[in-house]
Amino acid sequence: MLIKFFPIDVTYKVVRGMPVIHLYGRTSDGRRVCVADSSFEPYFWVVNGQRDDVERISVQQPGGEVRVKRVEQHQKKYLGSSVNALKVFAGLPSDVPLLRRAASMYGAALEADIPFARRYLIDKGIVPMMACEVEGEFEHNPSYRVPVFRAASVSESSEEVAEALRIVSFDIETHSPLGKEISPAEQPVIMLGVASDGFRRVITWKRFDTRLDYVEFVDDERQLLERFVQLVEELQPDVLAGYYSDGFDFPFMLARAARNNVQLPIGLDFSQPRAAKS
Repeated sequence: MLIKFFPIDVTYKVVRGMPVIHLYGRTSDGRRVCVADSSFEPYFWVVNGQRDDVERISVQQPGGEVRVKRVEQHQKKYLGSSVNALKVFAGLPSDVPLLRRAASMYGAALEADIPFARRYLIDKGIVPMMACEVEGEFEHNPSYRVPVFRAASVSESSEEVAEALRIVSFDIETHSPLGKEISPAEQPVIMLGVASDGFRRVITWKRFDTRLDYVEFVDDERQLLERFVQLVEELQPDVLAGYYSDGFDFPFMLARAARNNVQLPIGLDFSQPRAAKS
């Protein structure tokens, strides 16, 4: 079957030893969906190298041997000249930098630093939030919050742009005693605010008298974190936004979740947020 699809985010997972592109977005009728494409392979280029040399590349790693999957020969333009270019395929995206270093002995290794998911968008001509046509079939997969569409082919279909995204913003407040450094190991999240178009909620376990109908009280910090997960699931955001949330809010919440022995599975694949590296 054929669907029209507006991609919003792209990533990949390694499934049974193979990289699978995951495009998250909405169909033309507004349904959230994950388009999974297992046909795309990681690769890079080697210019002016000998095919036999590159095909024999092997890199020893603690987990085993990393080898070139296959090599294709092409004629390309490089710095204004026609050159012999080898398209070097790898088994996994993580193999590319290892093979690139080894391949540099035999020629100029190029485009090995392009992230796998971004390379997919470039090669397919896909622009986030612009319409794509996807041929394939829906499949049941309980590991996702949304239907999974197994793609046989994905292509840009038009310049039609997705309608307004559903944006949900959030912010936390933590308790830091005067003169103390902020420490998620010791200090709790005492309040969490969530807002979207036509919706606002402040959740806290520090009770006080109020007539504000958007204030919701819970019993403790654990329930506050669990309620956040529930609201994200109910509001179904395309974008979850915050002020420095990748650098502070999410890392702090993950630390507090671990402290409370609770998960934050807000991803469409039930994954937790990834804390930003400083």
